[in-house]
Amino acid sequence: MLLSALTGAATGAAASELDTPDDTTRAARLEQLCRDNFDFVWRMARHLGLPRADADDVAQRVMMVAASRFDEIETGKERAFLYQTTVFATMKMRRTWGRRREVLTEDFPEEAAPNAQPDELLDKQRAYADLRRILQKLPEKIRTAFVLFELEGWTLSEIASAQSIPQFTVASRVRRARQQILRHSTGLKQQLKGNLA
Repeated sequence: MLLSALTGAATGAAASELDTPDDTTRAARLEQLCRDNFDFVWRMARHLGLPRADADDVAQRVMMVAASRFDEIETGKERAFLYQTTVFATMKMRRTWGRRREVLTEDFPEEAAPNAQPDELLDKQRAYADLRRILQKLPEKIRTAFVLFELEGWTLSEIASAQSIPQFTVASRVRRARQQILRHSTGLKQQLKGNLA
C-alpha cells in the first residue's frame, strides 16, 4: 500500500493513470528503491535510538521524501540520500519526544532466529542488549560511523561520501567506536572478535 501511494505521489498520478513508458519506468524505479532500502532506513532509525513504532514512522516519512524528491536523487547515490534523510527525520522525531506524554519503553532484545540453541540465543541476546546500550551512549557521529561500517556493511568511502567528510575521519570514528564498545563490554568481545582485524 505504501509503495503504491509513493508511486502515485512521485508521478503526480494514480498508478492506473501511468500510460507513458517514462512514467512506468520511473514508477518501477521508485518502487524498487523503496523495496531495496526500506529495511535499511528502518534499521538506521533503530540504531539512532528510536523505538520500533517511531522507526516505522520515520521509515515511511523518509520513503515519502524520496518519492517527492525522486528526480533530485543522483543515480548511484540513493543510499547516501536515504541515510541523510533518515538522520534528519530521526533528529526531528527526537525533538517531538519532549512534547509527548507517553512513556517510551521497549524490551530488548529482538526476537531470535529460529532453530538456534537456547544457550546460543541467550549469548546473542545479551550481546545485542549490550551493544544497544553502549551504542546509545556513544556520541552520534561515532555511533553512526560504526553502525554504517560494522552493521550495515558500507565501505569507508561510501560513508565519507554520504557524510561529506574525509575517509580517514570515518576510519578514526569507527576505530574510536570499537575501542569504546570493547572497553565497556566483555560480552561483545567474543561476538565481534572476527570483525576487528
